[in-house]
Amino acid sequence: MAHQSIGTDILSEILSRATLQTVGRFRLVSKECNDLTYRSYFMRLHCQRTRIISGFLLASMMSHKHPAEFVSTDNNIPNIVSLRFLPGCARILACTNQGLLLCLNSRPKCHRIPEYYVCKPTTKEWQQIPNPKTRYFARNVAMMVLRLDPLRYKIIRLSEPSHLRNLNRKHAYEHCFRCEVFDSERWAWRQLEEMYLPYDEVLTSKPAISACGAFHWLTSEKNILAFNADDETWTMLSVPDAVNNKSYYLQLAGYQGKLACLRKERGREDCFELWVMEDYFGKKLWNKKHTVSTKPLQIEERFVSPEALYNAENALVRSYYDRVYFYKFTDGSFDAVKLKNGHYDQGIFPFQSDFEPSNLRICRRFKNHPRQRPRRSLQRCNEFIHLLGLGCRRALNPTLMFIFLLLIFTLFCSVLDEQGFNVNVSL
Repeated sequence: MAHQSIGTDILSEILSRATLQTVGRFRLVSKECNDLTYRSYFMRLHCQRTRIISGFLLASMMSHKHPAEFVSTDNNIPNIVSLRFLPGCARILACTNQGLLLCLNSRPKCHRIPEYYVCKPTTKEWQQIPNPKTRYFARNVAMMVLRLDPLRYKIIRLSEPSHLRNLNRKHAYEHCFRCEVFDSERWAWRQLEEMYLPYDEVLTSKPAISACGAFHWLTSEKNILAFNADDETWTMLSVPDAVNNKSYYLQLAGYQGKLACLRKERGREDCFELWVMEDYFGKKLWNKKHTVSTKPLQIEERFVSPEALYNAENALVRSYYDRVYFYKFTDGSFDAVKLKNGHYDQGIFPFQSDFEPSNLRICRRFKNHPRQRPRRSLQRCNEFIHLLGLGCRRALNPTLMFIFLLLIFTLFCSVLDEQGFNVNVSL
């Protein structure tokens, strides 16, 4: 036991100075190594000794803007994560375990077509990616990094068509979802086969949980819809029978790289249960890991509910007011964090990142987007105006262009009239 204790201490000292990529590889060595890197004291030591931040991004909506607030107990630097470097009013759609975000600018200045950005807030790198079929309303979006060097990621977008007349008769009473996948290696969107759910079953609007190389969404009928990012296939998973029968609150979460769910039973407001799926690629067995008592926390807040897991010992618990709690369910201690925006109704995203460059392809707007190319007629008009000595730096509005050319033509006609020429113009 003493030898194992010394070995664990030495490993903690070494890994607490390693990069996120090295820690991620170390987790694949054994179950004991994986458990070590998710302990509370190791994550705090890792953030203190390296330039790594770890916490949650809480997205909200205020006055048609989408501010995101970063909360953490291991990083107390204010405004360490900000999206102000992005153009326009960006909203977070998805987050990866490597610190990359997928954001949407729904109100660009130059046109009404929304713009999609992939960025890394810690290094302020960003790039615009091609747009999917934006005429379809997006229901759920998720993103996963497949490789860091060179960088490769995938984005999946589930949208619901606004019309139903093109559906087959056998799918008339089912929910149809249009599936699109963006691969950064191909740099293009691809449409997959449409996915159907029963008419009385819909997907929840909460962000997807990434675990075991797949995205997971919870449905209204307490099923789990999983999408494998490698082979791009869909599977439907079930929650534990005990959870499905008695629980009135259910939330998916990630626990030490595994798929987990948090549930509260009816009539028991003072505790919640943590279930973890074991043998994901085999029998997919659910194991009840903890029964967490929230009595110490309810002394300060009466109504609380778990939202996510920070590490192997801490859970993010929300209240009905302007604060969240990092609740350590092993000893009942907690840290309260007061929110600046007061609420977060646009999602909770686990966020962990370093300050190393991510080697994004283009750290500016995507130049070759077909919808951003100016019309050829406007280009020729701008060239003509430039030849007249009235050069402009940007393309003019077509209405302003017409008025400007009309004024030039009127002035030209008046000059001809003064010279004695008869000009008859009928507009």
